[in-house]
Amino acid sequence: MQNINFKNLYIKNFLSVGEIPVRLEFEKGLCLITGENLDKPERSNGVGKSTLADAIHFGLFGETIREIKKDLIPNYYTNGKTVIQIAFDQGNDCYELTRTINPTTARLVKNGVDETKDTIANTNEQIEKIIRCNSKIFNNCISLGINSSNCFMNMKKSEKREYIESILDLDIFSKMTEICKSELSEERKMREGYRDWETDRKSTRLNSSHRL
Repeated sequence: MQNINFKNLYIKNFLSVGEIPVRLEFEKGLCLITGENLDKPERSNGVGKSTLADAIHFGLFGETIREIKKDLIPNYYTNGKTVIQIAFDQGNDCYELTRTINPTTARLVKNGVDETKDTIANTNEQIEKIIRCNSKIFNNCISLGINSSNCFMNMKKSEKREYIESILDLDIFSKMTEICKSELSEERKMREGYRDWETDRKSTRLNSSHRL
């Protein structure tokens, strides 16, 4: 993620957050988030810290860190419209992302100008280009959740390559792999065609010799 300065976060009807919105204002530097369990004051868990992390992730990528199914994301009790808004600066540009569920939408605003694409998928792609980060990198380099991060050494070879390429913004090896696969496929087709031609040629010669 390149030079991103998060400014604020707005959450409504998202997981444990209901109709009463939660607003966070971020300052430059290190931000520590703590909370209090109002239902069970003696416990430090269940105060919504994971919900905040999921809200940031959902605002950026349209999915939660914990890979919660879309129909389970809206608050169970209110069942209202889910709204996540994230504002951040990148260099001299100011961005605001807004995502909703029921209905599902994604909106991207840059310096007050709507730059939302024609589809949610294209808008997501544009957001990843802006922040130069995808969900996998975010989970393994930024959020670093115990249950969501995957140790690099535990990844498959293809996952390691994809991960490194994503971090370095380098897709040369994937392109080389696709070219090799394409050329190999064409070579196999040529060889199969040659074998079929050779088989037909031999069969024709045998038939001709029998007639003689």
